[in-house]
Formats: sequence, C-alpha cells, structure tokens
Amino acid sequence: TNQLSVVVAMLSSSWLCKQKWLFGGWPAIFYLTSIVTLGWAVCWTFWVTDSPNKHRFISKAEIDYIDKDRQLICKLPGKIQFLIKQRSVWAIVVCQGSATWGMFSLLFYLPQYLRDVMRVDLKRNGLYSALPFLAQFLGRLMVGYIADSIVQRTKLSRT
Repeated sequence: TNQLSVVVAMLSSSWLCKQKWLFGGWPAIFYLTSIVTLGWAVCWTFWVTDSPNKHRFISKAEIDYIDKDRQLICKLPGKIQFLIKQRSVWAIVVCQGSATWGMFSLLFYLPQYLRDVMRVDLKRNGLYSALPFLAQFLGRLMVGYIADSIVQRTKLSRT
C-alpha cells in the first residue's frame, strides 16, 4: 500500500498546487496532509488498543476465537549480538536499504527531472511521476497472486 499512497499523493499534490483558492496553492498539500494526519491520530487513539482483550467493541466470542488460535511466542536469545552476527539479517538490511534508496530517488528526483529537463507541465508531471509507483503496486499484486497459486498447486511451502 506504500506505492498506492505515493500514487495518490503525486496525483493529488499536482492538482492541489493549481488550486490557488485552497490555502494559496502548494501550501494546501501540507495543510491537508496535516489535517488528515491529525484526524487519523484522533481515530487511532480511540479505536486501537494494546490487545484484543482491552478493545471496547470486541465480543467475548471473538476474544475466545483469537485466544484459541494464539500460539506461544518462541523466545530467541535476548542479546543483540545474536542478531548482528546473522548473515541473513545483513542481507535483509542491504536489500531493504537498496530498495529504499531507489524508491526515494524516484520519489524526490523524478518530478524535478520531468519539470527541469523534460519541461513537463504540473498536471502531467504528477501523472508521470506516479506511474512507476503504480506499476510497482500492480506488480506486487500480480506477483503475490502468482506466488499464492504456485504454493496451492505444488508442495512448496511459504518459507
């Protein structure tokens, strides 16, 4: 969903920049984002709890269902040195760092490149800047569906 939020942000931001009547244009992006974030924080405060047992709107049957399927959590050695020594942890760090660098490079520099080098107008800039993230979102959906169908048709496990 991260990519979908970027698509929505790119498209709505380019539109908001042109709306001079709404907080003067480009400041509307920041004001509206702040308003939505504040609303989300208020809702989160009232609706989210630390555990299902503390939630005000959950029924006894739902709590029993959750507790029935809950498994004991396996305790790993408590020392951070254990994790630091794992090659798999470092592989994840490198992969995640690389993916994040690529995503933020596109997020920050693609709109600027389209504006300064390609001379794309603001409305099309938002659309073109959103396309890589839309493709990534659709690709993830497709690959997830393919992976699930492979697991269901064969004896492969998810891990």
